[in-house]
Amino acid sequence: METVAAVVVTFNRLADLKKCLDTLREQTRPLDTIFVINNGSTDGTDEWLATQPDLRVTTQANLGGAGGFATGIDTAYKA
Repeated sequence: METVAAVVVTFNRLADLKKCLDTLREQTRPLDTIFVINNGSTDGTDEWLATQPDLRVTTQANLGGAGGFATGIDTAYKA
């Protein structure tokens, strides 16, 4: 069976994150899982993500884009 997931990495871009997630949620083929890696945001992202039960969220220190995507791909692969 085919599984489709998305990995989104964010750092202090809550408005952009919301737009991105809205777009992912509207895909013709619904995603099985959306993994969000929060790279230590301080703009309310953590609090907002806590209200989104359909997301798999990992919060970590800011490891940069590459570090965030490495965490996300590893998390998705192990899920």
